[in-house]
Order: sequence, then C-alpha cells, then structure tokens
Amino acid sequence: GYLGRMKGRVALLVSVVLAAFAFGALSATAASNGTYKGKTPGGLDVLVKVKGGKVVKFDGDVYTSIGITSFVFPPSGQKGKKITIKPNGTFRAVFQASPGDYSWKDDKRTVTGKFKGGKVTGSMKVEGLISGEDTYSAKR
Repeated sequence: GYLGRMKGRVALLVSVVLAAFAFGALSATAASNGTYKGKTPGGLDVLVKVKGGKVVKFDGDVYTSIGITSFVFPPSGQKGKKITIKPNGTFRAVFQASPGDYSWKDDKRTVTGKFKGGKVTGSMKVEGLISGEDTYSAKR
C-alpha cells in the first residue's frame, strides 16, 4: 500500500542524492580550467594549461645529459593536440620532441601528472640520445 510506495520513493531519493554527491566529489578532483605555474625541485619553471578537461599546453625544462632541455607539449607540427585528464585527475602522454630539435628522431618523452585541488604534481622524462628525468609541482 501507501507505506510501501513511500519507502520506495525515499530509497530512490536517497540513491539519487548519493549519486549526485559521488559525481560532485569526482569532478572536484579533476582539473579546473586555467594556468598552473610551478617549478621542478631544481628550480626550473613549469607551466600547465588546462581547458575543458584536457591539458592543452605543457611547458617545462628538465636537466638532461646535455644540460637543460626544453620539454614542450604539444610539439610543433602537432598543434592542437591535447592530453585527456582522466576522471581521477591523472594524465599521461608519450611524444617526441619537435622536429628539428636535437636528436628528435630518437627522442621519447613522457609527461605525467595528477591534479588535486588547485595543484598538479607529476614527472617529465626524456629518453633517447639525450636523457633526463625530473618531477614538478605547480598551482593555479
């Protein structure tokens, strides 16, 4: 009767509220649009630009076997390429340096990151004829 229908409605309402809360908590950990600026532990600058749930620009420097190397995504020739940020706030991309850069044909670059609050932390890695790896931290 009436009591059974009310229990059903209350259960439905509770599950809808819980689902909305869970979704809100998830989207809060994802990256907000904007520019995040920071540094590596060695003091080199890092910039991460986010738009629409994607990293649209990553610009950093990393110490490598030949000194400080520029670490830029997207590389020239791949303008418009973006890195999707997963619902848990993480991203990862593997790419090559811009054509014409030193040893670009043998180059493999990996950038990772995790957004939490107004901050992103992650790593940059260069492999090939030149190599190097570093971490970074940046905030909005």
